[in-house]
Amino acid sequence: MLKNPAYKGQAAFGKTKVGVKLQHIRPQRHSCEQPKDNYSIYPVEKANWIYVKVPNIVNEDVFDIVQEQLAENRKIARTRERGAKYLLQGLIVCKCCRYAYYGSPVRNKRGEKVDHYAYYRCIGRDSYRFGGNKICDNKHIRTDALETAVWEEVKHLLKNPNRILEEYKRKLSEFKRSSWDKKKRFTRKNKKINYNEVLLDLLIVMLKNILVKKNLNHESKQ
Repeated sequence: MLKNPAYKGQAAFGKTKVGVKLQHIRPQRHSCEQPKDNYSIYPVEKANWIYVKVPNIVNEDVFDIVQEQLAENRKIARTRERGAKYLLQGLIVCKCCRYAYYGSPVRNKRGEKVDHYAYYRCIGRDSYRFGGNKICDNKHIRTDALETAVWEEVKHLLKNPNRILEEYKRKLSEFKRSSWDKKKRFTRKNKKINYNEVLLDLLIVMLKNILVKKNLNHESKQ
């Protein structure tokens, strides 16, 4: 319910589309061998959704803030579910490939996990994720070394609350600016839709006039 854009005054249509039936690699559980439908449903990118203006229930800025909080809640929930031992997992981003780092335990020759240390590893280095070819060569980072360095920086920031306040203001300014840009894009899109509606109305009027003239000419000849 909290993710429905209709609450901020924009009902979205065309979120999915029908396409060619996807082939299942293996039989699905609790389903017949012969599929009932000969098509598959595909998601449509948000940029191609059709928005219709409806009465809003909440302010658009509040709605966007809620979406950010929901995304943050999902990230925290995933971390808690896994019982993660890696404080910075998902928070570190590789500067080379822009993928996130994740915690990777070290194993000995017998394949057993070594508890006393681990590494943060870039997702881009995992060739199995990219069809057998890794896309990044960035090095691993010892978890204890990186976490210690980050914690020292956090302690330094806590001693300088003005820096935190400045960063908060900067983030807030960026958010407001992006929200304003979204509103402008939506306004331009609405103007374009209205323009197309006017053209369509003119075309219908012209066609009606042509049909009327043809009927009059036909009657006069008779």
